Amino acid sequence: MSETLDAVDVRLLQLLDLDGRASLRSLAEAVGLSGPAVADRISRLTERGIIRRFAVDIDWARLGLPTLAHIALLTDKTQHIETVMSRLREVERIEEISIVTGSIDLLVRARVADLVDLRRLLVERIWPIEGIQRVETTLAVETLALPDFTAALLTDRTTSDGSSRS
Repeated sequence: MSETLDAVDVRLLQLLDLDGRASLRSLAEAVGLSGPAVADRISRLTERGIIRRFAVDIDWARLGLPTLAHIALLTDKTQHIETVMSRLREVERIEEISIVTGSIDLLVRARVADLVDLRRLLVERIWPIEGIQRVETTLAVETLALPDFTAALLTDRTTSDGSSRS
């Protein structure tokens, strides 16, 4: 079921997406409400599960992990996919695991220092996991974050009169 949002909630989400550390004062000024009213709205958005967390955007290259690897996994169905995922969760370089449709079962996103690090990850940590039949790895040579993605999606959630769509 889709949650309903009014224009102020949408604007707050857009502003917080751009800067999760924005002050209540600056948010209040931007949406034309008092600081306490904005705090109440953010609390309600959090309680409703619309805001799940406030996150930091880490520059992994500065921390020695510049390479993003997308690892496609086909399971052999002898193990439940949840069992394979549970084992993958234990691997320290893995950032995200998705169950997907198509010719593969899982898509894993991992951060590595270089090709030697990637080889070590594959050979020592992923290939030995029981239930994995095939592994295909693709390296991202550049990743373009689309800064207006959230703003555009949320703008579509309100009507021209500012009321919410469901």
